[in-house]
Amino acid sequence: MKKACLAVALLLMTMAAQLAPAAAQQSSVLDLGTLLPDAITRSSREPMRCLTAEAHFDPCAFHTQQGIRYVVAWDQSTFRVVYLFTTDAGFRTGSKVGVGGQMRITRSRLVPFKSWQIDPRSASAGWFPVIVPLDQPAIVGEQDDTNALVIGFVRTVYLNERALAR
Repeated sequence: MKKACLAVALLLMTMAAQLAPAAAQQSSVLDLGTLLPDAITRSSREPMRCLTAEAHFDPCAFHTQQGIRYVVAWDQSTFRVVYLFTTDAGFRTGSKVGVGGQMRITRSRLVPFKSWQIDPRSASAGWFPVIVPLDQPAIVGEQDDTNALVIGFVRTVYLNERALAR
């Protein structure tokens, strides 16, 4: 009986040791400027090229992390992450805003980025909501505040403070 308990304990410790690196890797979150994990470059034989700013393309791949699917783009020469984007309904910001949710925005503060519109005041931890205004103003310039639908979130080195200052 004692040998059986010892064998089970040894088996459980071995399994825990094998699972620990995977769990640690899963909990690490990709961030701008971090070195691209080898798992991403190995998983895509031929990386796609994504439009990551106006007239600018970077190599990119889909990557699922902690159950959320992202588009991850990197600088071709440094392999550092320069762009993250998600439309995954499971993604939530620190302020609990998610894809498919609505938010109140001010039209005059919207910033064009690629073919999208973002509201820089609504960013949470560097994640900018990509939005579609839902209401048309009755009189142009009269009704600046409106509701918007969140269709995704973007985090990128190409949105700098000067571009966002409006």
